[in-house]
Amino acid sequence: MKLLNGWTKTLSVGLIAASGASQIQAQGLSVPGKPATFGSRVQMASFQEAPPMMEGNPGPTPMSSYGGSPDGSVAYGPMDGSCDSSGGCDGSCGGGCDGGCGAGPGRSGLFHFGRGCGPDCGPGAMMGPTCNDFAGLGKAPSCPHCGYAGCARCGWGVGLLMSGKLRGLLGGLRPYSEGGLAAQRWFDVSAEATAFQRTKGPGVFNFSSQGAGTNDFVLTSNNVDLDQLRAGLALTGNIQVGPGRSVEVTYFGLNKWHQTAIANSTPAATPTLFSFMSEFGTDPVNGFDDPDRSFRHSLDYTSRINSGEVNLRSRWVGDYGWFQGSWLAGLRYFDLGETMTFSARGENNDTLAANGPRFFDNSVRVSNDLVGFQAGGDLWLNVVPGVNVGVESKGAIMGNHAEVESVMNANSITNLRERSSDGRTAYLAQIGVTGIYKLNYSWAFRGGYQYIYLDNVALAPENFNSTPPALIQQNANRNLQVNNDGEVAYSGFTLGAEFTW
Repeated sequence: MKLLNGWTKTLSVGLIAASGASQIQAQGLSVPGKPATFGSRVQMASFQEAPPMMEGNPGPTPMSSYGGSPDGSVAYGPMDGSCDSSGGCDGSCGGGCDGGCGAGPGRSGLFHFGRGCGPDCGPGAMMGPTCNDFAGLGKAPSCPHCGYAGCARCGWGVGLLMSGKLRGLLGGLRPYSEGGLAAQRWFDVSAEATAFQRTKGPGVFNFSSQGAGTNDFVLTSNNVDLDQLRAGLALTGNIQVGPGRSVEVTYFGLNKWHQTAIANSTPAATPTLFSFMSEFGTDPVNGFDDPDRSFRHSLDYTSRINSGEVNLRSRWVGDYGWFQGSWLAGLRYFDLGETMTFSARGENNDTLAANGPRFFDNSVRVSNDLVGFQAGGDLWLNVVPGVNVGVESKGAIMGNHAEVESVMNANSITNLRERSSDGRTAYLAQIGVTGIYKLNYSWAFRGGYQYIYLDNVALAPENFNSTPPALIQQNANRNLQVNNDGEVAYSGFTLGAEFTW
């Protein structure tokens, strides 16, 4: 009889389940599964009534068994499809898990074990992590009934670690998630403040030595490294030209660096400084009157950058909306300009009637105008609705028209100008990491890190000509040439906002 009673109970439960399934089919509903199309919602079945409790059936597993409320309340709410707050789902069971991540009142923790959505609300269901409790990084959320878009209320990651009260207090700061996890990346205009420093510059060029022929170099290009952060501006505008495609116009620049360095003679007021113009006092021996045998030598270095791009960007979205990205191709212009001045101040020159102090100023100005084709792309991780983290890379092959101008003034030289230009192929690479936090439909914060590398450019310290002009050395064979084989790199941070109409 005990065996017969057991089979009777099993048969009764099976008949009840079959009756529920036939009701669903009769109403034209289907058991939800993976959405046929990305981001679509799936109609979820609701059970009309709970199965009767029969003798020997222990009923639903108490919530306390899964780390739920201590009062032992069940892990799911009423079975009439209303999905009230005790079950933790929204009113329709169709939009994922509202009301505290399926935890119900008083239930909190990293993972909430409670009622989920759709058929998982069924009788005796034992739930694991609900809609957006992230069963695994990079995998689809465990609940398919919200279109893998995450829960409206607990979709932001920190909500999984907070109690309901704390989550309520900070609810006004959570990201705008109305677009869902799969909302395509888009903005109309962005503006950012930038702060860049130069992390790679010219090779070492020696300008001054303490004493003649000593190789005790006291003033070099390393003394004016442009390694300080300098502010600039970045602007981007998008114009949609088709589904998932846009023309993107970007400008960044206005970053300008300025550095000075001074070397004084030792001991003071003793003319012991010699310059590169005389091979540091060796050719001719004891140097020239104006740039050598000086009390003070100095360097003044200025550099600036500007960049403009016009790209066609085509966007794509991956399965489940976790990842999306784009490809781009277009034209880019990059402007790099520099000026460096070497100055020498010496003792009075008694060979001239004016009997004034000896001086020497040599300024070198370089300009690099790079224009070429650019290609690249980006990849974004949609952390939760309204929060994105992405990486973008660009590469360009460009023609560089470089110009060098040298201006020299001294006791014995007045406004000597020399100019030369040259062209060659240059290369640009840029990579950046950016985070987006969407505040509402129109506004989002953005910030990140950028690295830019340029090869085959002219840099001011590498274009000083150590051959003296004929005005201070007769029969000197001085030819100004362009050294455009330099490398330079910049890195820094950006912080700003995006706007969407």
